[in-house]
Amino acid sequence: MRTYQQKPSTHSDRSFVTWAIILTLITWAIVLAVGLGWSVLPAHAEDETLPYDQLKTEFAPIQQLLTRINQDFDGIILEIELEEDDAQWIYEVKLLTPQGNVLEVEYDAKSMDRLNVNGRRDTPNPS
Repeated sequence: MRTYQQKPSTHSDRSFVTWAIILTLITWAIVLAVGLGWSVLPAHAEDETLPYDQLKTEFAPIQQLLTRINQDFDGIILEIELEEDDAQWIYEVKLLTPQGNVLEVEYDAKSMDRLNVNGRRDTPNPS
């Protein structure tokens, strides 16, 4: 029967383990530093969210926009975006008309005034 004896640790084995531990600790230190740094850094101005009370005075609710679009146009709403442009909130609406044209309509988000209409409008059906 053979028995195997474990040879004693060498200096290179200990040095490898020591370096592995050091690199692991450095990695964790970097991960923690970056994580903490990101959480304490101030957000960019465009990433900030405004409080609800301030937002509800900046633009009309989307229900009001839907009512306005249905008064102004026939068609199917494909997309609505709310964007800020030079400190003015604008609703951008993409609309599919009954004749298959796509309109892009912009409304002032506060006053609900129509600002711009892009795209080909439907021609009235001759009766």
